[in-house]
Amino acid sequence: GPGGIPAEQGPVSGEVVLTPVQRWFLDTHPAAPGHFDMSLLAELAPEADPGLLEPAVAAVLDRHDMLRLRVERREDGGWVQRIVPEEDVRRVLRRVDASSAPTGAGLERLVAGEARRVRPERRLAEGPLFETVVFDRGAAGPPLVLFGAHHMVVDAVSWRVLLEDVATAYRQLAEGKPADLGVKSTSFRQWAARLAEFTRQGGFDEEAGYWASVAADAVTEVPLDTPGGSNTVASQDVVSSALSAEDTRLLLHRVPGAFRSRINDVLLAALGRVLHGWAGTSRVLVELEGHGREELFDDVDLSRTVGWFTTVHPLVLDVPADGDWRRAVSAVRRQLRQVPRNGIGFGALRYLGGEDRAAALRDLPPAPVSFNYLGRFGGGTGNGTGDGGDGDGFLRRLLDSPGGDHAPEELRTNLIDVTGSVAGDRMEFSWTYSTALHHRGTVQRLADGFSAALREIARAAETGARPRRDAR
Repeated sequence: GPGGIPAEQGPVSGEVVLTPVQRWFLDTHPAAPGHFDMSLLAELAPEADPGLLEPAVAAVLDRHDMLRLRVERREDGGWVQRIVPEEDVRRVLRRVDASSAPTGAGLERLVAGEARRVRPERRLAEGPLFETVVFDRGAAGPPLVLFGAHHMVVDAVSWRVLLEDVATAYRQLAEGKPADLGVKSTSFRQWAARLAEFTRQGGFDEEAGYWASVAADAVTEVPLDTPGGSNTVASQDVVSSALSAEDTRLLLHRVPGAFRSRINDVLLAALGRVLHGWAGTSRVLVELEGHGREELFDDVDLSRTVGWFTTVHPLVLDVPADGDWRRAVSAVRRQLRQVPRNGIGFGALRYLGGEDRAAALRDLPPAPVSFNYLGRFGGGTGNGTGDGGDGDGFLRRLLDSPGGDHAPEELRTNLIDVTGSVAGDRMEFSWTYSTALHHRGTVQRLADGFSAALREIARAAETGARPRRDAR
């Protein structure tokens, strides 16, 4: 009935309401909307049967409706998306003969060439938006598999689900059983409709004042080294930094207790101070991401649903330029606790809400800096792939991404994107910027300042944790 909707167990097809992040994407990526992907490169286990990959992928296409998506532009310039009832796995899975360049630089070039290939003009409208490329290396070793999907249909959580489900289907097929991926969770189509309805009925109205105040207070200008440069994907470069294993251990295990905080509070306090020193103001607008699978409705379960759920929301990081790290972390903690429902309401009000409210939020200039901490990623993702291998004779390991996910001519939506993760026993950060707007040295100084701040926080917890805790 209208109260509780069970997940639809059969294949879902038909029109799907565009969610806020999808609307944002289509609005902000005019140059090449058909080329904005997420991809994973893996090596099959030596004992794996590559012939079972096709039926395993077919099972996943059948199960995860959003992989069968089509997105079309209407006459009036708006967009409409729909799920088609079936997708031919022969269009989705391609095999590439890599036997002439089965290892080393030759293989890397071959894989990168596939990853960076120009996407078809009508890709969004005609599909497929999920693809699997198998590189057959002959006697030189097991095949490599490049899984790629347009971001309109996946996010980071979706990839974990997809890898688990492909591995499950493969294992069942290898045992001579039919692929059976169990009970479906709520469909993306149901979720999108519920979110739109909830917003229309005023579900986020009490947050409007908060989001308007964020917009009113923000500083969106930061210093540019070469003003007027173009902020394209082609112009982007990355500065990488890493903390020592010891500092990583302190930040993850010692600091939260000593500072009574979460890791994000700590990372954003360090970032806020660095940005304050650079921009000369403590009101720099930062864009934060959330996984977006919020528990707004009791009868909705998104744990195994594939789709783009990510939420994006602005935050003004008001961190004092100097002084005690405890006070800085505590200030950021208070600011983050004020964000209602992990920020899902910002996009909902902006794209699904009444026009008066929506217009005010849509006029907010983009944040110059985005920040996203992914936690443990790569090797031990807990995605059923252990240190990359899944232990069930299907995938041996995950490999570094070959790049090519975004069209070179597309405009980037922020000036600097900071992404953090933990690989092995070290916390790593990448600072992505445009070489047409900032010198590498500028970004290197920001990254170094950020690492130095985190080291100071780690040391403060190491020396000051115990007495503070007894004194509370």
